[in-house]
Amino acid sequence: LVFLVDMLDKLPGEILTKILRYLKRRQVSLISSVCKSIYHASFHPSLWSHLIFSKRTDWTKFLTLFEKHGEQVRVLHLGDCKTLTDPVLMSIASQCPNLKTFNLFGSPMITDISIAHLVKSCPKIEKLQLQYCNITSQSLFEIAENLPKLSLIYLVPLLTKFSQEAFNQLTSRCVSLQKLTVKKQEQINLDPSQILFHNLKELTLLGCSQMTDDGIISIASAHSLEFLDLSKCSLITDKSIICVANNCPNLQILDLSEVPKLTDNSISLITSNCHHLKILNIQACLKVTDVSMLALAKNCKKLERLIISGCGRISDVGLMEVFKEEGGPPLEEVDLSCLPLITDRSVASLILGCKSTLLSLRLSQSRGITDVSVHTIREHGKKIRSLNVYQCPSITLTLLRDLKNTLPSLLLRC
Repeated sequence: LVFLVDMLDKLPGEILTKILRYLKRRQVSLISSVCKSIYHASFHPSLWSHLIFSKRTDWTKFLTLFEKHGEQVRVLHLGDCKTLTDPVLMSIASQCPNLKTFNLFGSPMITDISIAHLVKSCPKIEKLQLQYCNITSQSLFEIAENLPKLSLIYLVPLLTKFSQEAFNQLTSRCVSLQKLTVKKQEQINLDPSQILFHNLKELTLLGCSQMTDDGIISIASAHSLEFLDLSKCSLITDKSIICVANNCPNLQILDLSEVPKLTDNSISLITSNCHHLKILNIQACLKVTDVSMLALAKNCKKLERLIISGCGRISDVGLMEVFKEEGGPPLEEVDLSCLPLITDRSVASLILGCKSTLLSLRLSQSRGITDVSVHTIREHGKKIRSLNVYQCPSITLTLLRDLKNTLPSLLLRC
């Protein structure tokens, strides 16, 4: 043992640091007293700059880590830590003044008290995620007051609904925001007079059902959006989506699922103007027709994921043009569920047109799909890893068993 310690003591610091990276951080702390070389190597910033803790129950033994190395921590993830309390988080925050990224998920005992302490103790935070914590509007006020340089914020509270005043404060004070995510806040809206950030690249407002066109228009006018999720924002109309189409040429990901007022007027313009689009989700946009699909086929050559389930007016006419073998997009995932007007012709066009890229296909409850499609998939869909044909009554189980034997790695739902 003495010989081993002596040998370790003679190793160069960079070698010791590389060895220590293979250990858990608590193990590094425990062996740091073995010799001087390990002690000095254990303080290397690369060992402590990025820490991840998940499902921890006993925090007392980990607090000593932050006491010794907290100043070196730049990124901290605390996931599914149900026993994490305000006093513990406050203790951690006090030891990490240089923290730049903080992600907290699944900690229902965390309240506004520790979040207020966090944002005051760690003023350098630029990226903040708070999911399923017991926070209220007061936390938004504290964040807006103390973290003006915030570039990313992700908010999914446990139960509380944020006030419009608190949301306005956040959007008006955090002028450097590039990514804003707020989910399931039915009562808030984007007030154009309170929006002062102009570099927003990603906006997610999933389930914010009172969101209206005016706020979206204000953000779209900044021309910077690349990611937009307005799913379940039921008041949104063509007016704001047309503005997005005209002002956001770099848009790559767009989720408009369950936004029932949208028509071909906006969707076809999106597909005509946003040539960099990679993901399009218009699930249950009931007024969208083949007109939008024809525009998509002509302009969206980079599309990788297309979700049009429940768009009951889309038929083979539009889809066969999208999935054509020459010049079509490199689709990897396609959802054609609940489309009563499509037949095996659309599936054949998709499988043949995207046979080198397609990984996932959903056809559930599309009653025009038959065994012919299964034969096509078996012969030409060798790369497919996931197939959903749930409630397709014209597909026989015998043929599906044969498909599974042919493609044993296929995840099949029927």
